[in-house]
Amino acid sequence: MRFNDRISMRSGTELREPFLDHRLFELALRQPRARKISNGQGKVFLRGLAKQMLPETIVEAPSVSCKLPIVSGYRAHYVIGRTT
Repeated sequence: MRFNDRISMRSGTELREPFLDHRLFELALRQPRARKISNGQGKVFLRGLAKQMLPETIVEAPSVSCKLPIVSGYRAHYVIGRTT
Protein backbone atom coordinates (compact mmCIF):
# COMPACT_ATOMS: atom_id res chain seq x y z
CA MET A 1 0.00 0.00 0.00
CA ARG A 2 2.86 2.40 0.63
CA PHE A 3 3.97 2.03 -2.97
CA ASN A 4 0.45 2.90 -4.19
CA ASP A 5 0.37 5.94 -1.91
CA ARG A 6 3.67 7.20 -3.28
CA ILE A 7 2.57 6.70 -6.86
CA SER A 8 -0.72 8.51 -6.33
CA MET A 9 0.91 11.41 -4.46
CA ARG A 10 3.57 11.77 -7.13
CA SER A 11 0.95 12.05 -9.87
CA GLY A 12 -1.31 14.36 -7.86
CA THR A 13 -4.19 11.90 -7.62
CA GLU A 14 -5.96 10.30 -4.70
CA LEU A 15 -6.03 6.52 -4.54
CA ARG A 16 -9.15 4.93 -3.12
CA GLU A 17 -9.06 1.42 -1.72
CA PRO A 18 -12.59 0.73 -0.43
CA PHE A 19 -11.90 -2.87 0.57
CA LEU A 20 -9.50 -1.63 3.26
CA ASP A 21 -12.32 0.05 5.19
CA HIS A 22 -12.45 -1.72 8.57
CA ARG A 23 -16.27 -1.67 8.63
CA LEU A 24 -16.50 -3.47 5.30
CA PHE A 25 -13.82 -5.94 6.41
CA GLU A 26 -15.69 -6.68 9.64
CA LEU A 27 -18.95 -7.16 7.72
CA ALA A 28 -17.19 -9.61 5.38
CA LEU A 29 -15.86 -11.61 8.34
CA ARG A 30 -19.39 -12.02 9.70
CA GLN A 31 -20.72 -13.51 6.45
CA PRO A 32 -21.25 -17.26 6.15
CA ARG A 33 -18.71 -19.17 4.07
CA ALA A 34 -21.33 -19.94 1.38
CA ARG A 35 -21.56 -16.22 0.57
CA LYS A 36 -17.80 -16.00 0.10
CA ILE A 37 -16.81 -19.23 -1.68
CA SER A 38 -18.90 -21.59 -3.80
CA ASN A 39 -17.62 -24.40 -6.04
CA GLY A 40 -14.06 -23.15 -5.60
CA GLN A 41 -14.89 -19.66 -6.84
CA GLY A 42 -14.46 -16.72 -4.49
CA LYS A 43 -16.27 -13.41 -4.16
CA VAL A 44 -19.65 -15.10 -4.62
CA PHE A 45 -21.64 -12.30 -2.98
CA LEU A 46 -19.86 -9.55 -4.92
CA ARG A 47 -20.25 -11.44 -8.19
CA GLY A 48 -23.97 -11.87 -7.51
CA LEU A 49 -24.38 -8.13 -6.97
CA ALA A 50 -22.30 -7.34 -10.04
CA LYS A 51 -24.40 -9.68 -12.23
CA GLN A 52 -27.44 -7.56 -11.42
CA MET A 53 -25.75 -4.43 -12.79
CA LEU A 54 -23.12 -5.50 -15.34
CA PRO A 55 -22.94 -7.75 -18.40
CA GLU A 56 -21.79 -11.30 -17.63
CA THR A 57 -18.71 -10.87 -19.82
CA ILE A 58 -17.46 -8.21 -17.41
CA VAL A 59 -18.42 -10.09 -14.24
CA GLU A 60 -16.75 -13.32 -15.36
CA ALA A 61 -13.69 -11.67 -16.94
CA PRO A 62 -10.33 -12.77 -15.51
CA SER A 63 -8.46 -10.37 -13.26
CA VAL A 64 -5.97 -8.11 -14.98
CA SER A 65 -3.29 -6.25 -13.10
CA CYS A 66 -2.88 -2.56 -13.69
CA LYS A 67 0.75 -1.74 -14.24
CA LEU A 68 1.88 1.83 -14.02
CA PRO A 69 4.81 2.89 -16.20
CA ILE A 70 6.77 4.06 -13.18
CA VAL A 71 6.84 0.59 -11.62
CA SER A 72 9.83 -0.63 -13.61
CA GLY A 73 11.91 2.41 -12.66
CA TYR A 74 10.85 2.20 -9.04
CA ARG A 75 11.67 -1.48 -8.82
CA ALA A 76 15.07 -1.01 -10.47
CA HIS A 77 16.01 1.84 -8.15
CA TYR A 78 14.66 0.68 -4.79
CA VAL A 79 14.45 -3.11 -4.99
CA ILE A 80 17.51 -3.97 -7.02
CA GLY A 81 19.50 -1.12 -5.56
CA ARG A 82 20.51 0.65 -8.73
CA THR A 83 21.31 4.29 -8.30
CA THR A 84 20.47 6.09 -11.50
